[in-house]
Amino acid sequence: MGMSGDLVKRIEAKRARVAVIGLGYVGLRLAVEFALQAFDVAAIDANQQRVEQVNRGESYIPDVRIGDLASVVASGTLQAATDYAAIETVDVVRSCARHRLTKASSQTQATSSRRSSLRFRMSGKGSCMC
Repeated sequence: MGMSGDLVKRIEAKRARVAVIGLGYVGLRLAVEFALQAFDVAAIDANQQRVEQVNRGESYIPDVRIGDLASVVASGTLQAATDYAAIETVDVVRSCARHRLTKASSQTQATSSRRSSLRFRMSGKGSCMC
């Protein structure tokens, strides 16, 4: 079986490690839902305050129940970070970060470069960048 077949098996068995980039309205909800379904989730955001709130189990998004977030954080199923190094060990990456279509700042260019590098590195191990 090929690498993509192995990934499908890991997903079906809920052994796949998932990264969600961007912890805004969509990203935090998605990260919590993956964690509630027993996936190990690395949640990444550039905003240190958001990361700290998530790691304390505190929701800043009205549609994310504090009890759900606190539960997956306490169990270790969801961990938030500002460091993109967390995605080195994941099987699937879902980006929920806003992407600017205007002239990019140096920070946005660096982020875009990391995304391109990530897509290239991860494509060899049967992972997906959605």
